[in-house]
Amino acid sequence: MPAFMVLMLMLMASLLLQGCSSIKFNTNVLDVGEQNIRANDVDVYSQQYVFNRQYKDLGNVDASYCQQDRPTDLNKIAPSDESLIKSLKAQVQRRGGNALVVHECKRSSYGQCSLLIECRGTGYLID
Repeated sequence: MPAFMVLMLMLMASLLLQGCSSIKFNTNVLDVGEQNIRANDVDVYSQQYVFNRQYKDLGNVDASYCQQDRPTDLNKIAPSDESLIKSLKAQVQRRGGNALVVHECKRSSYGQCSLLIECRGTGYLID
């Protein structure tokens, strides 16, 4: 291969690599994966079940979703209650807990949210 062709290939490869070095990929794959792993360590119980055991109250947890009537939101599918509860479970696990009591998940509209989904609960560490 002539030296000129090798030089051109090296120059093109250099420009290509330099151009790609500023590309950033925004993804929540790691966040979702971490949440799934954390949520697997927490079980949902009734309040009575927790109170009949040795427990430590870790406080309230909540998760919400707001769907607005913007063009970018119209094609989005609202998350299920189960996906919001998974978020609650991950919050409990981050606090060192292994039990969640779900108090409520409700759907409404409020302010700019044509659909507002809110889930609340309390996290516990039970023996």
